[in-house]
Amino acid sequence: MTIQVQSVPAPKVEIRELSGRTPAQLRQRGGQWFSSCSDNQLQGMINRWPKYRLHSEIQLIVFYQQNPNLKVYSSYIGCDKLSCYLCYEFITEQGQFDVKGCHQSLYSLWAVPAIVAFEDEKCAETFVNALKALSEKLERKVRELRDPQTRWKYATNSLSPICHAFH
Repeated sequence: MTIQVQSVPAPKVEIRELSGRTPAQLRQRGGQWFSSCSDNQLQGMINRWPKYRLHSEIQLIVFYQQNPNLKVYSSYIGCDKLSCYLCYEFITEQGQFDVKGCHQSLYSLWAVPAIVAFEDEKCAETFVNALKALSEKLERKVRELRDPQTRWKYATNSLSPICHAFH
C-alpha cells in the first residue's frame, strides 16, 4: 500500500460583518469579557478578523466534500487538541467524521465557507442539516440562559453561565 501525503491549502476567510466594528461596540457586546481590555487590544482583535482561518476540522470536512474521488481510510480527524464546541457539535451532527472530544470553548469567529462544492444533493443536504441542527441547538441553549427558571442550573461557579450552558 502506498500512502500519499498532501498539504491542504488553508485560505483566509474574510468575515465582513465583523471587520467594521469598533472597540466600543465590541466592549458593549462582549460584556465582562472585554471590560478589562484596552482599546488597542480590542482594535487588534478587530484587525485580525478579516484574516481569519477556518478551523482545521472544518477545512478537512470541506476538502473531502470537494474531493469525493479521494478515499477516506478513517473517519477519525486527529488534532493536537480537543475540538471547540462548534466544531464538535457540527461534526457530530454531520456524522461523517469523529474527533477525540470537545474542550467546550466557543469562538465567535467560527465559520464554514460561504461556498462548498458538493458531490451530490445528498451530501449538500447532510452538510446543511448539520448546520441547521447546530444553529437550533445554540438557539435553544441561549433561550435557556435567558430564562430565569433554568439559568441557575448553569451557574455553578465563578465562570460565566455561558461556559456551563454548552456542556
